[in-house]
Amino acid sequence: MASSATRPSGHCAPPQKASPVDRRRHLRTRRLLQVAAVVEFGRQAATLSGDSQRQQLLRQAAGAAGGSRASASGPEAPSSTPPSSKAPSSTPPSSKAPSSTPPSSAAPSSTPLSSASPSSVAPSSASPLSTPAEETYDPKAHWGIAKPKGLLFDAGDGSTFIMNGWNTRDIMYNALTPAGRARVTKLFTQARSMGLTVVRAMACNDGSRHIIQKNPETFDETVLQALDWVMEESRKFGIRLVLAFAGNWESKSVYASWYKYRSGNNQTVPDDFFRVKDMKDWYKALVTKVISRRNTISGMLYKEDPAVFSWQLMNEPRATSDFSGKTVQDWLREMAAFVKGLDSKHMVSAGVEGFYGPSDPSRFPVNPDRWAEEQGNDFIAEGKIPNIDYLTVHIYPQLWMPGRPYSTWLSFTSKWIKGHAEDCVNQLKMPMVFEEFGWKGDDVNATDARNGFFKVVFDETLEAAKGKATAGTMFWAMEDPSAFFSPWAVWYERDIDSTIGNLGRTVENMASLPGREGGSRAVYVCTAGLCKRRLPHLRFLQRDLRFVPRDLRFVQRDLLFVRWDLRFVHLLFVQRGLRFVRCDLRFVRPDLRFVRPDLRFVQRISSLCSGISALWSGISALFASISALFGGIYALWGEIYALCGGISFPWLVS
Repeated sequence: MASSATRPSGHCAPPQKASPVDRRRHLRTRRLLQVAAVVEFGRQAATLSGDSQRQQLLRQAAGAAGGSRASASGPEAPSSTPPSSKAPSSTPPSSKAPSSTPPSSAAPSSTPLSSASPSSVAPSSASPLSTPAEETYDPKAHWGIAKPKGLLFDAGDGSTFIMNGWNTRDIMYNALTPAGRARVTKLFTQARSMGLTVVRAMACNDGSRHIIQKNPETFDETVLQALDWVMEESRKFGIRLVLAFAGNWESKSVYASWYKYRSGNNQTVPDDFFRVKDMKDWYKALVTKVISRRNTISGMLYKEDPAVFSWQLMNEPRATSDFSGKTVQDWLREMAAFVKGLDSKHMVSAGVEGFYGPSDPSRFPVNPDRWAEEQGNDFIAEGKIPNIDYLTVHIYPQLWMPGRPYSTWLSFTSKWIKGHAEDCVNQLKMPMVFEEFGWKGDDVNATDARNGFFKVVFDETLEAAKGKATAGTMFWAMEDPSAFFSPWAVWYERDIDSTIGNLGRTVENMASLPGREGGSRAVYVCTAGLCKRRLPHLRFLQRDLRFVPRDLRFVQRDLLFVRWDLRFVHLLFVQRGLRFVRCDLRFVRPDLRFVRPDLRFVQRISSLCSGISALWSGISALFASISALFGGIYALWGEIYALCGGISFPWLVS
């Protein structure tokens, strides 16, 4: 991991001459307002029953925001964006990574709306502000089954479709509970506010907690019904799904353990998943179960549902037991044909990462390192497999090149994208999507580094898209802390002022390319304020927020005076009162000094009386003893007299 000095600066610079404390307070205020707006918007949208009502809510949101701005600013408001909305360079001073940033005049501003409030998105009786038709793109108006269109995609009605999407692997499993479904609705609302229209998720066993295929022949109907709900919810939002049937890091081990248990073959290894017939049949059973399913909510067959963008054979298939790549290629060829046999309408993707193999050794320098040649992959050969409709590429410089400087990661990213774009146009001639790229870390420095990395990815893919050398991007990953969450996650609420803003601007740039009549532009009014080209009044809202820190400074000063007043009151009255109490105590102490000798005299008299009493008790005891002695003597004489037979002693008698 590179030091913080080699990382790019943060996306949102503070207002000029503002202290770090003011900046943090400003960002905290903006974030709270934005989160409140998005949550309220999702709640409103989730309660509406029809698409027309959802559209009405969106138009009313635009009207409320536009009306409030018009009344606040007036026609004399300036039109330039504030300094804090400028995007920083993605490459640190020490970085040598090439950059292909589009002209700044062509990139619309995308500073997040920081003054949004729940009231601004609630339905009202006010007249809505209509957004020009040519400035919006409604994916549901082009809701057909997507298919390849040269090096791009067709939305299903002949219009061009640019994939602007993201990854959230556990959407299906979130939908198992009401709370999880609320998270999915919230996530879809946030995604649409950014202009995203495609999400990639797992439709297979994902670890030990998330199980759809309990054993080779048994499937969990509850999980499948959760997938039904996700399909229907995505249709309501105009979001399409890329569903992966397996994962290299989870599925192979699961199938291998089943086979080892049933066959008793303890020599089974995960790569046997690609070779053993039984394991391939179990995989095909899952594929058949999903593709042939009829949605229990809509009644539509999955294989006829436009909500499915494509079926993906596997996430990141690798076979390190066969460096030639033949094992993976043979498996992809067999499974792609099998899927097409079940569903010839939807597209199929392989899910590979893009490592180059022995079919074209001249491309080895593009790989991140020599180990990539030993993963059993071959991008060129895999791209030529029949029934594969578009190419996939992943980008993870942190994982692939550990310990390298940050500038090296950025330069590799640029080279990786350019190399695959060349092969897409010159050799493979089919659509290509950079469907996974992410950055690990959740502190401030990691966020800045991620923004720099994302900017390189988006700048390079935008340049490639200008030549139709790429058909879209899907970042990893937008998640929710209350569900599946990892250090790789982009979190909407936390990253609203940085990564989310960059993503929104990228969607705008992609959609604004010539000939993109069906680009993935947002149908929903951007509650996060990212589509500022459509809502120019949002610029003024942020300007107003620049004054908020100053107002907060005045409030802080007032609180300072209040504290001084309280200290004065305390010192003036409380301390004076304590002084009087102390003086009274000083007068009491001399009196107590006189009391103490008297008490000592009383103690002595008491001790003397106690001694006399004890002496008198001793004398009484002595007299009692003498009396007892004389009684004994008298009794003794009586006995002697009886022994002597009654002899009298006159002298004794007398």
